[in-house]
Amino acid sequence: MNNFDALKQYMIPANTLNNMLDVYKSIGQNKFLIDTLGDTKYYLMEQGLERDTFFLASLIKLNITDNRMRLLITKNSTPVNNEEKSLVGLKEVLRTIRNDAHTHTFNGSDLLQYLNRIFGKNSHRFTSRNINEVTGINNKMKSPSIRLSFEKMLDDYHQNVVKNNFEKLHLSIVAYLETDLMKPFSEHNDLVSLLALYYMLIRSDLDVFYYISFFELYINQLNTWDNEKQLSYINFPTTHFHLTGIMDQLFILVKQAYKEFDDIIRTNSYDKRMFKSDGIEQTIYNLPSTFSKEDIRKYHPQVSDSTINRILFKLRDENIIIPLGKGRSARWVKVIQDDDPRSIFGQSYESSNKN
Repeated sequence: MNNFDALKQYMIPANTLNNMLDVYKSIGQNKFLIDTLGDTKYYLMEQGLERDTFFLASLIKLNITDNRMRLLITKNSTPVNNEEKSLVGLKEVLRTIRNDAHTHTFNGSDLLQYLNRIFGKNSHRFTSRNINEVTGINNKMKSPSIRLSFEKMLDDYHQNVVKNNFEKLHLSIVAYLETDLMKPFSEHNDLVSLLALYYMLIRSDLDVFYYISFFELYINQLNTWDNEKQLSYINFPTTHFHLTGIMDQLFILVKQAYKEFDDIIRTNSYDKRMFKSDGIEQTIYNLPSTFSKEDIRKYHPQVSDSTINRILFKLRDENIIIPLGKGRSARWVKVIQDDDPRSIFGQSYESSNKN
């Protein structure tokens, strides 16, 4: 069960190739974009880790309130039950992946260790199933275990990356799909597949995911992603994976990440030239109609809560936004019309109008 060799015959459609070239143009800008941030990059990296932890915890349905989750993630509060310990372990695992992705390979034992760090010591184990139970192929020869097949698949992935045999993102998706099908552990195999993919994407020079939450973007396109993943398996194992749809979906996600990263860099540059309050107002005007303080903080990681609150209350008093709910989880709604010049031109219109 190894689909890497199938990449030798895989013809990349023109549209997919264009998407891939766009992604590699962005990857080529990694150093310039990160250098432009200066010391702000450290704030953004920690923020990206916190957002990844929050959204991945939501995805695996940890039973923790939003307020408590934010305290554990951002303030390192002490966990008081198993669910909270899992959240703290999840953040530790994501930090480890971020630290190791460019310098260390990973194997099945590493992924098992991640699961046990998240859910508790000895909480998970390798499955005892064999590979024929995945492929549905019966023969008289003894079938290798899924654990053995899984370790070989990961070793083949790493060897192909080192030898530069195939494009890295295609290799990553093939390894992700194989992990998803094998389900090598006793529980939480969906989480394992995502952690492996996260590791491989960062290893593939998508440094944008140090700063922009991969799991936030993934959740936003979850239904489409899952549909394309299922389409990848049509007629498997009699044919190899159908990669075009899920590769396009990956490239869309990556391009969205780089767009957000570029927006943050532009906002950071604007903040340095202008008053911070002007930059925050501009961001609010450009956000979707419903937003949260966390959406603002994504673009202004070094701005204090008091400054953000002051701008929110100012715009509330000007009948530009209204609050929904209270506390850290409250959201805000813009009530100005879509054709209001401030919605189109933002702070620049308001400032010129006052003059």
